[in-house]
Amino acid sequence: MTLGADLQTGVQERQPRMLQWLPLAALVALPLLLIREGARPITDPDAAWHVLLGKAVLSGVSLGTDVDPLTTRTSVPWVFHQWLPEVAAAIADERLGWWGVGWLAHLGRLFVMLALWWVCRREASRLAAVVALAIAIVGTSMSLGPRPQLIGLALLAVSIGAWRSSAQDGRPRWWLVPLTWVWACCHGTWVLGLAVGVVSVVAIGIDRWRAQSAGAGPTSAAPWREVWRSIRRLGLVPVLSGLAVLVTPVGPRLLTAQQHIAAVSDLVTEWQRPSLADTPVALTWAAAAVVILSMTFGRDRRSLSAVDLATSGMALVSLLAYQRTVAVAAVLLAPLLAARLNAWLGRARPATDGADRWLLPITAVVSALVMGVLLPRVAAQPGGVPTNLVPALSALPAGTVVLDDERLGGWLLATQPSLTPTVDSRFEAYGRAYLQQQLDLVVGAPGWRERLAATGASAVVLPTQAPLIDLLSADPSWRHVGQDVGYTLFVRR
Repeated sequence: MTLGADLQTGVQERQPRMLQWLPLAALVALPLLLIREGARPITDPDAAWHVLLGKAVLSGVSLGTDVDPLTTRTSVPWVFHQWLPEVAAAIADERLGWWGVGWLAHLGRLFVMLALWWVCRREASRLAAVVALAIAIVGTSMSLGPRPQLIGLALLAVSIGAWRSSAQDGRPRWWLVPLTWVWACCHGTWVLGLAVGVVSVVAIGIDRWRAQSAGAGPTSAAPWREVWRSIRRLGLVPVLSGLAVLVTPVGPRLLTAQQHIAAVSDLVTEWQRPSLADTPVALTWAAAAVVILSMTFGRDRRSLSAVDLATSGMALVSLLAYQRTVAVAAVLLAPLLAARLNAWLGRARPATDGADRWLLPITAVVSALVMGVLLPRVAAQPGGVPTNLVPALSALPAGTVVLDDERLGGWLLATQPSLTPTVDSRFEAYGRAYLQQQLDLVVGAPGWRERLAATGASAVVLPTQAPLIDLLSADPSWRHVGQDVGYTLFVRR
């Protein structure tokens, strides 16, 4: 054998070995890379009021109430539609301090990753599954903040995996019913879980019809009865899941939780159309393109299942809808991308082994422990808020109304309970008309003096570049008190 042949043989032997080790290295790296996402002060403006709502529940506020427990300035009946993770966040804050909220959010991100790995690995070899997992994590990154939606994304991945399993073996996953009950206590994405279930049942029926037509034929009555019996049993899962939603502690009022969002969606960044300038959006579109092209031109295009087509359709709708639903599209596409990449690699899906089952969970535990050490040092206090203005704010008389930026509302409610901020980031709770008045006031639109007087505010804390700040600077009846991290405080003389 020549030296060249020896070298070629060595390369051929090393390449499969490398392809075996690379996915394992990625499984170790991904949970550790999530530390970079979470090892920083919490700047999400929603985190504070989520904790406050959880504390309200712990203090005995009824989950069936329609009265906002945080402020009297909201006009829309309040619905506790995320109470379970809010209670968990409140307990974390009470037991560990503010950094405990960040640690709980990190556990949520790890839960999303583990759920995505489970659904991807069921579809593909380890290499293809890891690539699909990494792309899905980036695709969901705009929605990995410290909010209850982390639970929603993880349970969506679990639901997708369960229905894909039902498509293969025809067995209903009855445990989806209690899972939906828990899901409905955590986040409004339970609606997507029901949608996935209904669409999957219809798609499975279509696939069975196609198989029946190609096999025994539509004139064979007995097989058709068996198909109908199977589909009917599968259909009971979303039906019972929908009924389970009605018997949460919130009751049927849970169905009204999302109805006021449309009225204010154009004022909220995450409800805007997604932009390809954002890396998660661009990468998710690339994943969608790979899936669609392989479905259109791939070797297995004639054997495509209706379940895959329906899932890709839901993903495209989510990807086109809003910034907030890009993460939903990434989760929907993850198993499809894993399967398509696996087909391109020309590999059979080997059975999972110990590395698949334990490596990622073990690394996730290590990641959680590392965050437990880092967060008390870097996230003991919220970030992006004017903490240097706290002494001046604390000196204001009890009951003072503060015209504030919505990003500070939750922080003010948490740290200055004797004050009354005019708004927080729960836009849907305030209503369109109220928010428009607030916006017109902040930009200094004509009539700003009358609007400001109508709020009853005797203090103003807004971004320094807000036009109203310039107007107050020139008004002798207002006094500049201080400035911090881009916010300025004025009080009435």
